[in-house]
Amino acid sequence: VEVCAKIISTNCIRDKLRGIDYDSCVHSPLGDNITLQFDNGAMQVCRKLLVWNSPYFASIFRSDEILEKIEFEIEGVMIEDLAKLIHVISPSERPVHVDSSTILTLARRFQVERAFEVVEQFLMNTKTVKPAKKMLLAEQYQMKSLAKHLISSFKTSKQIKDLEGEDEFDELSISLKSAILTKILELI
Repeated sequence: VEVCAKIISTNCIRDKLRGIDYDSCVHSPLGDNITLQFDNGAMQVCRKLLVWNSPYFASIFRSDEILEKIEFEIEGVMIEDLAKLIHVISPSERPVHVDSSTILTLARRFQVERAFEVVEQFLMNTKTVKPAKKMLLAEQYQMKSLAKHLISSFKTSKQIKDLEGEDEFDELSISLKSAILTKILELI
C-alpha cells in the first residue's frame, strides 16, 4: 500500500515561529542531521526533510550502511543553490525569489515535487517575472497549469503583442505559440 499525502497548511502554538537556517553549517537541534559536501563548502541538513520531499534522497538514504553515514558528497551543485531549494520545501517555506530557474533545475534533478508546486504558485502570482519567461519555464518544466493560467490571463491583444516583443518568446515551442494564437482569435 502506498500513500501520498499533501500538507495544505500547518498551525503552531508558539509565540514566534522560528525558521530553520539551512545556510548555517552548525548542527541544528532537529537531530538526524547529515552533512552534504559540495565543491564550495559543506552544509548541515535534516535527513528526514530530504527523505520526505525527495524520492531521490529517499533511495540514497534507504540502505542500512547509509543510515550510519553522516556525510555525503553532492557533485555539480553549489551550496547556495541547494540552500534555495531547501528553503522552499522547509516547513517555514521562505518565499521564492525571481531566480526560480535554479530551484526548478535542482527540483528536477532531485525529484522534489513540492518545489515545483511552490515555484508554480509563485510564478502565477508574481509580476516581477515577464510573461514570456514564465511560459518558457512552464514549458521547460512541464508546469501545464501555469501555462494554462498564463494564456487565460491575456485579456487584450496588446498584452499578447507585448509578449511577442520579449526575448524569450522566440524560444517557445510551436504548440505553445499556437495556443497563444488561439487566444488571439478568441479575443478578436
